[in-house]
Amino acid sequence: MYQDYEVKPGLLTKSLMAALFVGIFAVLADEVYNFVYREITGFSPSQIFNVSSLIFGTLIFFMVAGLIYFFLAKFSSRADILFIVLMLLITAGGFVIGLGVQRSADAHISAVFRGLFIGVILIMGLMAAFLIPFYVKHYRKFL
Repeated sequence: MYQDYEVKPGLLTKSLMAALFVGIFAVLADEVYNFVYREITGFSPSQIFNVSSLIFGTLIFFMVAGLIYFFLAKFSSRADILFIVLMLLITAGGFVIGLGVQRSADAHISAVFRGLFIGVILIMGLMAAFLIPFYVKHYRKFL
């Protein structure tokens, strides 16, 4: 009499949940990188990269990336390739912007801040580019 009905999630659900799933791991990777980088370099004067800004900024970025993937998948059969290329272009743009960041009048502080900024951008961009499409296709691993 009782039957199990399996509800398959829609594309929007898969896209956002994959982005959230990958975003959580990106937050952890960002925090580890932030901690290790600061310990190695002794860099401390940064109100920009603190725990809360990394958590919220990373998760917001990944939610937007999930929406971008959703719209690409909805309107294109080549969504994976387009998304990877777009995320790599955004990552490259962030990398270029990071190279030009002037955080302080002190050249050493600016150089160390650039390393922190570029590392966080690379972690987020590369994880988004490659892991969101993977987990949208393999959503049973986390849903």
